[in-house]
Amino acid sequence: MSCDLVWFWNASNVARSSDDFFPNREGSAREHALQNIYNSLWLGELAWPDWDMWWTNHPQARYHQALRAISGGPVYVSDPLGKTDPELLWPLIFSDGRVLRCDEPARPTRDTLFSQPTALKAFNRVGNSGILGMFWAGDGESSVQTTASVADVEGLGVPAGQANGAEAGTPLFALHEYYTGQRLLVSPEEKLEVVLKPWEARVYSFVPVQRLTAPISLAFAPIGLVNKIISPRAVLDCELERIEPIQDALQGRPGGCLRGRITLYEGGRFLAYCDRRPLRVEVISTISISTGERATDSAASKRPLEGNLLTWSWAENWLEVDIPAGLLRPTIEIVWQEN
Repeated sequence: MSCDLVWFWNASNVARSSDDFFPNREGSAREHALQNIYNSLWLGELAWPDWDMWWTNHPQARYHQALRAISGGPVYVSDPLGKTDPELLWPLIFSDGRVLRCDEPARPTRDTLFSQPTALKAFNRVGNSGILGMFWAGDGESSVQTTASVADVEGLGVPAGQANGAEAGTPLFALHEYYTGQRLLVSPEEKLEVVLKPWEARVYSFVPVQRLTAPISLAFAPIGLVNKIISPRAVLDCELERIEPIQDALQGRPGGCLRGRITLYEGGRFLAYCDRRPLRVEVISTISISTGERATDSAASKRPLEGNLLTWSWAENWLEVDIPAGLLRPTIEIVWQEN
């Protein structure tokens, strides 16, 4: 970036934070990652760092994909004509082309600031969720070891309450890693050992667990759409509330009932941590692609949004819901009952 472009930041607050992307220079991806992550620490206070173009048809394409996902900046490719791999772009964007961006420019983690790490680490945030990217930066064909922790994400908020099995007041986070599918509960201080093979990358989402005790006990954390790298960005709204028992749903049994309503940007594979099996999961509203109007399951003039539109499963306290890709801004309703 030439220095005179600084004078245009009031109109376009974007600035390159690295040397050029060199697709034909072997091993240049490591240098590219190092420059962008560390330069963003300073430049990110002044402008949105631009981590430059990349190729989807490249030996380190997934490495660059992960870098752009966590960067918080623009995403653009320069593949030769006809060589773009759309399968590497879809995890970065919604169906309308909008990029799933983090809230801020990515920055290096505190433990890598004054060292020459063999694994680069950068953090970002989406609302009250944390995002952690990890990138191999070793030599030759050797694997490298590092750690991943909620504490790597600066400024991450404390969840409301605690989940089952935790000490009183101990916050927990639901973790999901995009490339491996790893999922588990972690405390802020817990460190996970991670091994990165040459040119491997990881992107972790840390979502705070909400804890409710009345009318029933429930621990819940919406990860988001896990077919996207920055999964929490797909969650537009999440509400948990107490409702009156539903006679047909509860089959005449007394007790408390909780309802969760989660609005997503679009359909896809939704993942959430919940320590209680839902009674039912269904779509209750969505936006019509043809009219742009919101249709609900009670609108007689619209096609009914029956629960059988969804397939869902609950195992080991993880809820997975497959929402049809054609639905826009779907609101899914999850109901839990007292056993």
